[in-house]
Amino acid sequence: MKIRVLATVAILLCSGSPILAQKHEIAFTSGGLKTGDKSFDLPRPGLVKFRTGFTYEVNYARRLLDAKIASLYIEFPFAVTPRTKITTDNVLSPRSYSSFFFTPSAKVKLFPIGRYSPFATIGIGVARLNPSSTRLDNQPNNDASAETEGVFQIGGGLDVKVISRLSLRGEVRDFYTEIPPLNLDALRKRQHNTLIAAGVVLRF
Repeated sequence: MKIRVLATVAILLCSGSPILAQKHEIAFTSGGLKTGDKSFDLPRPGLVKFRTGFTYEVNYARRLLDAKIASLYIEFPFAVTPRTKITTDNVLSPRSYSSFFFTPSAKVKLFPIGRYSPFATIGIGVARLNPSSTRLDNQPNNDASAETEGVFQIGGGLDVKVISRLSLRGEVRDFYTEIPPLNLDALRKRQHNTLIAAGVVLRF
């Protein structure tokens, strides 16, 4: 009798563990980072245009509170854009720049054990903006100097469960930073860096 009881309890615990134990998430996503165009007045009035930069993102999240219909997580998204090309008639500007963003955030996810789980996230962190070593006139960018800035992040997305421990993710995040070093005097000193990405989420 005792053996049957113990066996029943073990089966129930094992069957429930995939849901109860999934406090951790690791997401691997990629997509395009888009930055709005910039006007400048020095060395003479003009416009800077930015191409869409391909971006990689790794994100670890841990559940802090589970209220069944919604869960609260702390997450640590790390996004890297190796190259964002620049187009402008100011030949003193760098040809491109790279960037990374690290923004510890709070995330709220609805219906965390359902098939469809929308979420919203907000946080702050640091951004590293690094101009290329050459300018648009193919000369060395002697003024090249990477800058580390504070960044504010807000975003949202949707997880679609494939199996118990695997989901597909689509998301949009906005990293609000200072403008990168462009060797010019821009009229706006901060910029939105909007990331549209998709990938997979592993839960354990």
